[in-house]
Amino acid sequence: MRGACVPLPVGFSGAVLNRAEDVCSSQDEEPEARTEWHVTATFREFHYWNHDSIPVSNDGVRRCMEWASLAEAIHSPIDPQEVEKALEESI
Repeated sequence: MRGACVPLPVGFSGAVLNRAEDVCSSQDEEPEARTEWHVTATFREFHYWNHDSIPVSNDGVRRCMEWASLAEAIHSPIDPQEVEKALEESI
């Protein structure tokens, strides 16, 4: 097996969650199962493993980490003046 360390995108952190099931009930109501999640650890990087090949930059795991910066670019506000300036420079 071959592995590589992948840092999380800037501004992100990972969490290890532990599920704790609890049963809530009152005298007049039927018991209701409730699932609670508790953070047991956090991380800024992780290792992933390939069975037969050396990890490369176009592996799916590494490529999915690019989504954070793409999503930020797509959803960030646009300054109309910057758009007009870019259009003028492209002419």
